[in-house]
Amino acid sequence: MLDHIARAMAGNREPGLHFPGFFLGLHAHAISQSGVHMSLPYGPHCANANGDVNISALAVLADLAAGVAVREHIGPNIRMATLCLQLQFTGASARGDLHARTHCDGLLQGASATQGRAIGSIRSGHDAVCNIMASFATPSLPAGVNLVPMNWDLTGRAQANAPLTPKQMHVNERALVRRAKAALKSSAHGHSFVEHLWGHIARPVKGGASNTVPLGLHNGNRVGHVQGGVLFGIAAATAQAALPTVSKLTGASAWYISGGTGHSLRLRSRILQHGRTVGVVLTQVVDQNKRIVLEMVTNHAYPAH
Repeated sequence: MLDHIARAMAGNREPGLHFPGFFLGLHAHAISQSGVHMSLPYGPHCANANGDVNISALAVLADLAAGVAVREHIGPNIRMATLCLQLQFTGASARGDLHARTHCDGLLQGASATQGRAIGSIRSGHDAVCNIMASFATPSLPAGVNLVPMNWDLTGRAQANAPLTPKQMHVNERALVRRAKAALKSSAHGHSFVEHLWGHIARPVKGGASNTVPLGLHNGNRVGHVQGGVLFGIAAATAQAALPTVSKLTGASAWYISGGTGHSLRLRSRILQHGRTVGVVLTQVVDQNKRIVLEMVTNHAYPAH
């Protein structure tokens, strides 16, 4: 696993894709204005302890595939930020390679800055896992940040890179290795490596759940903010922790309000409805200055007796 991390860090030094994308080994099969096909190969690096693909990994695939579909209509050198990401689940297990297919559903007319939306789905084999709906805006770049056109020939790039040696690593890369080692050590206690790496271990509290997540290279994007799909999954996992473990996530809608920056983010989930058949949870993410970063509403179902 540490070799996998070191190769992904080497890939992350190339302009374009972020560390989470290289870590997951995302593949781009087809990208055009008519649609996008991307995939996430299944493996222990992206699975929960129960064998399902981690929700952050699935959301990174959804967010990236939807964003690329919109980007094909607005240009390669423009920053895009996720405004809203909605995933509606079918209940099918995600325990194999995942394939996302998306297309741009239109650009907003008459606004001062371009906004676009995309729709699509993710499948595992012949089974539909979830439907995707997302919208994006084009804010200005942070000071000192430049974007380059993305090279979408991703297949095998992370694996082909020689892993970084400790002497080659920067400060943030060494911090990531320390976090990965801690995640490996902790993964023997009921949660998987990726759940510990991305901070999915929330604490139930009265009326909900809470979580605190450090920020860094392991969950960052190209402009230095927390990656939207990773954050989506952390929020969904925190919401899930607010309810009994037998409940099943059926839908999640997230609104991205500001960029996640600083040393850490705090999450608090509050149960809005806890009936005999369904549950509804509101999750809010704030930064160290108590600025709201994301709000999410999730729907949950209970199994038939």
